[in-house]
Amino acid sequence: MRRFYAATKEIFGPTRSSVGSLKNADGSLISDTQGILDLWKSHFESVLNNHPCTIIDLLRNTLFAIAQPSLQELNNAIKYMKTGKAPGPDNILLEFFLHAGQKLKKHLMQLLLKIWETKTVPSDFGDANRHTR
Repeated sequence: MRRFYAATKEIFGPTRSSVGSLKNADGSLISDTQGILDLWKSHFESVLNNHPCTIIDLLRNTLFAIAQPSLQELNNAIKYMKTGKAPGPDNILLEFFLHAGQKLKKHLMQLLLKIWETKTVPSDFGDANRHTR
């Protein structure tokens, strides 16, 4: 393997590291290595640090920005989920919802609409591993 790399280096020559140039937010051209590194650092810090901390925050920020769900959408969502999978942390199988009938689905829909209207997700939804007895 070492001979392969030595032969490749001999054919193509040593590798050279080059830095292109980038424009910063105000449009100035940055071409020095440290300036480019600082620009990428600030870019990724702004992109990666502006996110909700929990799934609850994410739901609060995005869930209510679209139209209110319907019973038909709930039925379709349940219908098109893959069966035969292991249950989640709540130990409820999908098959339970598939065969539970419209009465349970209507109660589930009432819960979803209450969450929708109050824009409040129950704290129990944040940690399905928590058991209260």
